[in-house]
Order: sequence, then C-alpha cells, then structure tokens
Amino acid sequence: FGKDYQTLWTVSDLPEGNIYEMDLQGNILRILDFEGDDLEGITYDHTNDILWVVDEQNNEIIILNPDDGEVEKHTLPIFSSDDHGLEGIAFENRNNIWLANEKLPKIIFLLDSNFTVQKQYEPELAEDYSGLCIDPDNCFLWIVSDESQLLIKWSPCDGSVENYSIPITKAEGIAINYQNGQIFIASDDEQKLFEFKIE
Repeated sequence: FGKDYQTLWTVSDLPEGNIYEMDLQGNILRILDFEGDDLEGITYDHTNDILWVVDEQNNEIIILNPDDGEVEKHTLPIFSSDDHGLEGIAFENRNNIWLANEKLPKIIFLLDSNFTVQKQYEPELAEDYSGLCIDPDNCFLWIVSDESQLLIKWSPCDGSVENYSIPITKAEGIAINYQNGQIFIASDDEQKLFEFKIE
C-alpha cells in the first residue's frame, strides 16, 4: 500500500524492471523513472514516504524516493542463489526490515538499519516464499507461496502458523490494510490483482 492506503505499489522483473503505482482497482497511475535489473519485492515506509525494493539478481535493497527519484543501493551480505533468491520485503521500521529468500534455502531474514542480519529463520511452511507483508502490532508475517498456492500467517515470536489456500497462479505479491481487513495479492502469470477480506 502507498500513501494513506489509497494506492498500491508493485514491481515487474525482467525484462522491464519497472516500478508502478496503481489505484485499488489495478489501474496504473504512474511508472517511476527508474529501471532495475530483476525487481521482485516492494514495500513502503509510511513514515517517510520511501519505497524499499529488492533486486534478486544483484542481491540488493534499493531505497527510492518516489517523488524526486533519489536512490540508495545496498548489496546484502547474505547468501542468495541465482535463480531462487530474494523475493519479498516488508518494512517494519528502519531497524527492522524483513526479507524472504524464495528457496534453496527458504529463509526469512530480519535486518537492522545497517543491513546486518539480526536473525534468520528457516521455517518449513511451504514449497517456496514469493511475497511478504508484516503486521507489526501482532508479531505476524504474512507470506505467499506461489508453488503451494498458500497464504501463510506465521509468527516469528511464537512459531504459530495458519494456512489459507488461495486459487491464484503464481502469487508473488501481497499488501494488507489491517484497519479494514483488506488483502491484495498479485499474480505474476495472470497479471491480475485479487482482493480478499480478513474475517
């Protein structure tokens, strides 16, 4: 979700490597003047209006101001395989940035403000991890798996797990508005946006 939860941010990977802002119906509002190599995940810092993006091919976090185009790039000192690397990112605060490595191995990383790994988890939750979102108030991560076609609610605090089957081909992105229980999941293959509600 973007500013005031009125828009959505998404990325495309090869060959374009673009960043898009959409309305909640999936219509493109703008394409940023930035081109990455293999963009796979995006999250938004609502406090500072900053985008955080992961580039799988370069094993990087890209920090981007969507209005003036100012960019920082940080190569990560973590293992990531070429074809199954970083897929998801969730911004909790400047000192807590969550990353999901797709598989081989499947890892959830917690980084600090220096991009140093504070913790890493290797829970066996699904065949792969393809997208990530966080509920910081309740210590939950929401993870999508395209291979298992699952939405997973997992707590790194106590290890609790809830699974929800989702009828989506190649689900690769997730955004949640916790105030109204609104969930959006993006399908890579179908190029569609699916909306769900938390009951």
